[in-house]
Parts: sequence; structure tokens; C-alpha cells
Amino acid sequence: MNPLRTLVLITLLASAIGASPTTNNGALVSKLESKIRTTGSVTGSSSVTDSSSRLSHEDDDDHDEVDHDEVDDDEVDDENVKGSETILLEKSSLDVDDKVDDENVKDREENLLEKSSLGGRRRRRRRRRRRRRRRRRRRRAPPPPPPPPPPCSSGANGQPCQNGGHASGNTPSCTCTCTSGFNGANCENNIDDCASAPCQHGGTCIDGVNSHTCTCAPGFDGANCENNIDDCASAPCQNGGTCIDGVNGHTCTCAPGFDGANCENNIDDCASAPCQHGGTCIDGVNGHTCTCPPGFDGANCENNIDDCASAPCMNGGTCIDGVNGHTCTCAPGFEGTNCAMNIDECASRLSAPCLNNGGTCIDGIASYICQCPDGWTGVNCDKKKL
Repeated sequence: MNPLRTLVLITLLASAIGASPTTNNGALVSKLESKIRTTGSVTGSSSVTDSSSRLSHEDDDDHDEVDHDEVDDDEVDDENVKGSETILLEKSSLDVDDKVDDENVKDREENLLEKSSLGGRRRRRRRRRRRRRRRRRRRRAPPPPPPPPPPCSSGANGQPCQNGGHASGNTPSCTCTCTSGFNGANCENNIDDCASAPCQHGGTCIDGVNSHTCTCAPGFDGANCENNIDDCASAPCQNGGTCIDGVNGHTCTCAPGFDGANCENNIDDCASAPCQHGGTCIDGVNGHTCTCPPGFDGANCENNIDDCASAPCMNGGTCIDGVNGHTCTCAPGFEGTNCAMNIDECASRLSAPCLNNGGTCIDGIASYICQCPDGWTGVNCDKKKL
């Protein structure tokens, strides 16, 4: 029996017989033993015997009971125990005066429990119930899972994880989870970020940690030298030239009249001496101007001005063009630069043409007429009339 339950039973019996709770436990047990011996056969024997026989009958049937009858058995046992305890309390009226050592109290409690068939049967029944419950729990409960392996504190082969990696997994399957840019069993390798040749257009790759740097060839830029630098961005072509981008350079298509790498030169249109006949050349943009000497005209002074165009020769004179001038070949009877003068034939002679006695000379065109006095005739009045 449970020692706590025994102590409660003793306390209840002591109260029933009027003993103080502080009375020596050994004396109380002794009086209880003698009281049970004397009263159990007088008035309480029938009740105890009935309870004992009923419990004995139930003990014989326990081997054939199924698990669902255990609750009923417990209820019956509790009722029998309560009945026995009530009989003992009603029949006990002992005066406890003896004092017993604590060691004797324990021995007598055990003897009292062993002599009580009711207590022994209760213990056996409880042991059987506990065994059946343990068997049911073993049948129903799954086996406990094995304890988890301890977490890893290092990488493969017990080596520490390098370059900022951290151990993962559980012993013994330990691995290293590497930071970006590293690999290997223990993160010992810096991944070659240049292995894929990321630098374009002849750039040189410099490996870093999870990155790379490209040293670009002239004319290219960008993270991977992917950009051809726009050499026309600064508008290098002058004077209306058109820029064509190249690699690390450009080409200018110049507007007419200009040349040079950036169309910076105005082409000298007078270099070929285009002005003729001594004309003076003045350079322009994709052209020139000639200042011509007198008598010439045209873009390059190639034309001798026609001084006869205005018909300067008069009176049927013939004009001969010259350089900045002309010559007139006059018709007979005329003279002068432009043949404007009628030659005075009456004055051109060394003496008056009309002779003899005062003949009058009348000028004509390349001729003259003499008006002879009376008595005279002939061209020059040189014949006497008959």
C-alpha cells in the first residue's frame, strides 16, 4: 500500500477512536492491531468476510477479463476499500497510550498490511493493471525516433569553411555553404569570373571576388567593353562636315570647298590660277572670283570684250576689235578713229583744185565739184570754152 494512504488511514482511525493526531504512531498501530483482532470476529467479521470473498472471486476472474473491464474492477475495489475502512473506524474505540520507536512502526505497518488479505489483493490487482497498461502502451506507441545528429560545426573532412562560408547539415554529412564568388568543398576556391571571357572587343579581364574588371581596348568602354565610344559625340567635323564614327576615331565627309581631317581647311580655289589674261583671283568657299583687266570679262576673264559690239566705226567704216579697244577702217572720203570725219577734198590738194579764174570747189564724199567761171570748163575748170 502507498505509505501516504497508510498514513491517512491511520489518522482517520485515530480520530475515530478519539486519539490525538500527535499520538505516537507506533502505539497507535499497536492498538489498531489488537482492535482488529478482537472486533473483526465480533461485529465486523461478516462485512470484511463478504468483501474479502467478493474480492477473491474477482481476483480469480481477472485472468479472463478484457481491458475494457478494468474501470469496473477499479470501482469495485474502491468501494470495498471504503467499506472496510468504514467498518474499522466504527468498531475501533481503543485508547492508545503506548509509545513505540519509529522503526517498529514501519515493521508493524508492513505486518498489518501483509495480514490484511484486502491490502494484498489490492496491490496484486494494481500490479496486474499496471502491467496490462504498459503492454497496451508498448503495442500502441510507435518507437521513439532516434535522436537527431548534432549540427555541423565545420565543413568536409572536418576542415573549417574558408572565405566566409558557413557549415551546414548534420554530422557526418557536413558541407560548406559558400558565399558568392567561392566554391570547393571548404569554399577554398575563388571562382574565376574571367573564365567565360566576358570582356569584349579585345578587353583584358581582371578577376575579382564574385566580379571582374575589364580593361578596354582604345575606343571601347562599358562594364564588359561592349560599347564603341562615339567619337562623333564632340562634333569634331567643322564647316558643315558629316561625322562617321569609327573605332577609336572618326571620319569627316566635308562640305564642298573644305578639306582636312575635321574639314577645317577652306580649299584654295585660286591655287590653279583660274583667272586668265592677267585677271586677279579672289578665293571663296568652293569657288573664286576673278577681277579682270580692261578688255576682258567672264568668270575667269576668258572673254576679250568685243569693242566693236557697239559699232563705233561710222560712215561705213569697218571695225577691227582689239584689247580694250578697236580700229576703224574708214570708207573712202572719211577719216578719224571712228571714221566720223568726211575728208575735204577741196582742201586736201596743195592748191585749189578748181583752176583758172576763180573756179569754186564744192566738196563731196571722196570727191569734189568745181564750179567754173564763165568761159571755163572741165573738172578743174582747166579748159576754156570755145
